[in-house]
Amino acid sequence: MIKKAAFLELRERAIALRRAGKSRREIKELLGIGSNQTLNEALRGEPPQPWTWRPNAKDDLRARARELREQGLAYHQIVAELGVSKSTVSAWVNDMSRPDRLSYEGGRIPATTTTGACASMSGAAPTCTGRSRGGPQPR
Repeated sequence: MIKKAAFLELRERAIALRRAGKSRREIKELLGIGSNQTLNEALRGEPPQPWTWRPNAKDDLRARARELREQGLAYHQIVAELGVSKSTVSAWVNDMSRPDRLSYEGGRIPATTTTGACASMSGAAPTCTGRSRGGPQPR
């Protein structure tokens, strides 16, 4: 029971020092704490002070990548625009939905049916010889 009371007192003092702006190293020295585990337990649940946060150097690029993805750009286009790696773009925008793609029908080249391989005979169903889709014909 004595150990628990002593730890609770240590915890209160550690939290007070942390809120006063002291670093973890300073708290360890002032309170005579020897291990990081003890300090971690004493400060459990206490958020770090804002001055300890590192700024993210690429926050502006991340925001721009998200804007570009919302506009429908693919990863490789965002990579080319921003000059960052594909894995970085993926990490920044992986929670966003994929842009709409062309359907199969929208991306197809229409076949030409009046000449070449497929021709209609007197209004009947077309009779096809050779290739039935558009594109270059074999020679």
